[in-house]
Amino acid sequence: MAIFKKPAIKAEGGKKKEIPRGLFQKCPGCSEVVPEIELAQNQRVCPRCDYHFAQPAKERIQNLLDPDSFVEMDAGLKSVDVLRFQPATKIGLKTIRNAPVFLTLS
Repeated sequence: MAIFKKPAIKAEGGKKKEIPRGLFQKCPGCSEVVPEIELAQNQRVCPRCDYHFAQPAKERIQNLLDPDSFVEMDAGLKSVDVLRFQPATKIGLKTIRNAPVFLTLS
């Protein structure tokens, strides 16, 4: 049994600074913290270990196709949904390196 009690030491006034969400992501491959801007410039690939982060479909399409080349076609076209899939919402023509490409988005 102790004769003396050890005094509790408390940190005073040390509030944590809030970091806004979405500025950094932790890489599951190498556990490094990567700035979101750096990920966007590197097409969502970790510059340290080449881990590929999930990339939203619209961002992937913007990286793949030529800018301002989308021409919507058959906007009112509806498919028959025998297997109960969600219908494609946008159908159009774009270009990749100036070659025409048909594109559908869900």
